[in-house]
Amino acid sequence: MKNVVGVLIIGVALLSTSCKKKLIESNEQKADDIVYEPLDITLSGVSELSVQIPYDERLNFRFSIMDIKAMNDNWDESNTDTLAADVSVNHVQILDDSKFGYLNALDADAEINPNSGYWNNRTDPDNYLLSTSWGAEFKGAGDKYLAFRLQKDGGYIYGWFLVNCTEKSDELQIKGYAYNKTVSNPIQAGEQ
Repeated sequence: MKNVVGVLIIGVALLSTSCKKKLIESNEQKADDIVYEPLDITLSGVSELSVQIPYDERLNFRFSIMDIKAMNDNWDESNTDTLAADVSVNHVQILDDSKFGYLNALDADAEINPNSGYWNNRTDPDNYLLSTSWGAEFKGAGDKYLAFRLQKDGGYIYGWFLVNCTEKSDELQIKGYAYNKTVSNPIQAGEQ
């Protein structure tokens, strides 16, 4: 009887270990889940450009450099930085811990997932600032990642853009993007 109980305990332990291993394997990310597209786009001066991500027609990002002095009747003439860089999106959530449209500038390898920070969920087309005369995280910071997510099939598709904005916001480089096409799976900034 002791042998039967011992064999039964060992069998249950092996079955339990086997089930845990299969669960872990099923959640592992496959390299072909990541879609990466290198870009070599530079905006200079007052200009704009749209980038369409083919995964979903809603994934349209309009990057621009705008003249904020021309839009402000009460401009302080001592402020010589008159340009701002922004991105406009529709039906996409952007990582925005400020909650006021000043986007998070992520470093390489930062994980982009539901817990990355505050996902701004404005539903109308809206502008999010990358760089202005009064600051923002992308201003003169070098290569940084802009995180986004799109609601899909009860979860989210997570992705990033690699951008570089000069100190005076007079030049904006868009160097590439990637997203994880598997719903609810995270992606790391820079992951290809």
